[in-house]
Amino acid sequence: MAETGSDAASVTVGEQRHSKAAQWVCIAIGLLLTLHAVRSYGYWHKGTHDHSVYWMAGERMAAGDADLYDPPRDDANMVGAFIYPPVFASVFAPLTFLPRQTGYAVWAVFQVLFIVAGALLLLRVPGARSWRVALWTLLALLWPLMANISAGQINTLIVLLCIAGWLQLEKGHDLRAGALFALGAHIKVLPVVLLAMLVAQRRYKAAAAMVATGLLLMLMPLVWMAPKHGLSGGLEATWRVDLSYAQRLRGVGSNAENQSGSGWNADIDMWRKAEGNLALAGMADRHLDHGFPRRAGMWAGAAVALAMFISALALARRVQSASGRLGVVGLCMTAAALGNQLAWQAHLVLLAMLVLPVLADSWGRTPRWYFAVLCSYMVMSELPPLLGFQLIFPASVYDFTAQLQSWGLPTAAVCGLWIASALYWMQRRNDDPATARLGHDAV
Repeated sequence: MAETGSDAASVTVGEQRHSKAAQWVCIAIGLLLTLHAVRSYGYWHKGTHDHSVYWMAGERMAAGDADLYDPPRDDANMVGAFIYPPVFASVFAPLTFLPRQTGYAVWAVFQVLFIVAGALLLLRVPGARSWRVALWTLLALLWPLMANISAGQINTLIVLLCIAGWLQLEKGHDLRAGALFALGAHIKVLPVVLLAMLVAQRRYKAAAAMVATGLLLMLMPLVWMAPKHGLSGGLEATWRVDLSYAQRLRGVGSNAENQSGSGWNADIDMWRKAEGNLALAGMADRHLDHGFPRRAGMWAGAAVALAMFISALALARRVQSASGRLGVVGLCMTAAALGNQLAWQAHLVLLAMLVLPVLADSWGRTPRWYFAVLCSYMVMSELPPLLGFQLIFPASVYDFTAQLQSWGLPTAAVCGLWIASALYWMQRRNDDPATARLGHDAV
């Protein structure tokens, strides 16, 4: 009996050491991401990226300019036209009242705040209060977070809104959940797919709230249009902006690069290649000749993404745990992202809702095959762009890793991780009431 107690104490001490080591690595990664935000702000002074597109859209919205989706008119934005919903331009507009570089600095701070806020909400996932779970999740998100910060992107905000919506659903606040999902869809269209998830889960109240809030948010540009055009003219300008967005949304796939009319920035081209287009239809778009083979390949990629999404909806009816329901949000969003022709590594911050729920739900008994798939994802999807990071490695390494990504290596890795996560929730028994509660801690 004494030997058994000694063994148990030894295991406990070992676990504590591992947890402490994981804690310090997580802190180091957090500091790295903060420093990267500072470095990115310095980079924004020298070149243009997504942040400059947002700035252009915010300036136009603040000026009551209904031509929100026109091409850039100067070299302050050499990326291309704005392609996001008008609500995002309306929300971003107040920043443009600051001097440009001050506004950029505030946006860099927001990049870190979005990550911190999302991490705090993820602590509400049952079993998530474990440094080792946090470390594995951070390792899976390291490059996507860096890519998101570098571009000044908004994917971390989308993840934050999705997690917040899930949390409100778990608390029984369906109206708030639907409103948060609708806001996410009006910041970046991808969360619109969660409407189908709510219907599949028979959360009709939340679905109705999402639709109603979405319709109301279409009027948000009126806040900026009315002062310039008057109420009647503002309503007309708002309708024109919303219609322009709908037309832009329909045609965005035909202009995947979205190049600026004032000239394509070589830095942007380098980042695009370093990130790699992850769209399932992307390889056919890049490597097949124009005509039927290319169209067939792209339709096949879209069909795979649709099949993944339908599978996620089927799973939404089956899972009974809080972690599983967040996992379904991640499955739906990741499938939709892979079906989007403008899918980049920065979008993979969505994997926070895929990986963390599985690890938090199963820690201490996580299947070895899941860790194998997760490690394979890191090697195939994260390692190539990290090795190709143009500020560290020579151009030859960058060119080699760009080829790996061009042929779909990261996309295959993400699909593998998606399948592994879906299989976990399919195989999981729903008879453990402890893990169904919010705030349940990992051992």
